[in-house]
Amino acid sequence: MSILSSLRIAFALVLLASTSSAENSLFYGSVRGGVAFPSSAISAYQRDVGQGGVDTGYEVGVSAGIELSEFIRWDVLDYSYYGGITGVETSTDPQAADLSVAFNGSVHSLTTSFRFGDFRPSRHFHYYVSVGIGAGQTDLTVYDQTTSEWGVNASVGLGFEYAINKTLSAGLRYRFRYIGFEPEFAPRPEPFELRMAEVNLQMHTIAVEFLFH
Repeated sequence: MSILSSLRIAFALVLLASTSSAENSLFYGSVRGGVAFPSSAISAYQRDVGQGGVDTGYEVGVSAGIELSEFIRWDVLDYSYYGGITGVETSTDPQAADLSVAFNGSVHSLTTSFRFGDFRPSRHFHYYVSVGIGAGQTDLTVYDQTTSEWGVNASVGLGFEYAINKTLSAGLRYRFRYIGFEPEFAPRPEPFELRMAEVNLQMHTIAVEFLFH
């Protein structure tokens, strides 16, 4: 996914947010920004061969959703961009001694998720937990080969928001995100013939979020 495509998605979601706000409907939208604390792990031959740290980055994101009830919100489409996600991880296993994986700085996340909490309009503070599933994309360099990889993206989290007025809320949101990739590459020389490695990225994120009803 290119940066231009990502910006188009973000613009469309923010536009939907402003439209739903104007109509005062069950639809809502949000914008957020915060910090991301990532780490990574790689496995080969069906076992872990290394774990490493990744540079602390940042998150910006938008979402558009539907309030299904006073206790359930569905973020139909949730997009996040993570920047500054760089790091090189090298295998510590002798059988895959030359295996290294580099994250090249950016991650795109596209998911659908649910928030479960107390969203009754009679309350100013709303607390919730969230779960989500979708896809994540980044560029990985494995064995000096750079590829654009898509992987399964799952998240859990919690947060709270304060209703400033009927159309605007502000809050703080935490999420743990797991994104798993399976990059393929040219087979390595004998004797091992390694053709694929599993790479996963785990991120703790804390973001300030503004929600438009």
